[in-house]
Amino acid sequence: MLHCREKHLNAHETEALAYLRSLDDASRGVITAFHVVEHWPMQEILALVQEAYRVLEPGGLLIIETPNPANLLMASTEFWNDPTHHHPIPVKLLEFVYEYFRFRVVKRMELNPAPHNQRFSDDEISTVHRLNDYFYGPQDYGIIGRR
Repeated sequence: MLHCREKHLNAHETEALAYLRSLDDASRGVITAFHVVEHWPMQEILALVQEAYRVLEPGGLLIIETPNPANLLMASTEFWNDPTHHHPIPVKLLEFVYEYFRFRVVKRMELNPAPHNQRFSDDEISTVHRLNDYFYGPQDYGIIGRR
């Protein structure tokens, strides 16, 4: 927050849903939530996406990034190292939520794969390649949706 103030940015440190609910309809161009939704129950995630749709101007973007449960190490171990995590959110579920609230998914990003030195060698063999994807592929994903 201090960094934002030093740059004279209009930044707020507050509870996300309460802040969104305080905003006027169609008053923002972009809303982001990086590593937020995995800390919330599904009811709050639904409220976030619904409020984001209301607050975004036509053509505005909602960008959410969260841990990727398709990465088996993330889903089974790494995710649970943070005791404030509520539950992992599969990409298809979050895309469904976007579409339910009338967002058009414009991009799915696979983010932060494990370093290559942690991967199995002989990646050109199809089975090894699939194992590398399951265990060492993207640890996070992001979805960009357009209102």
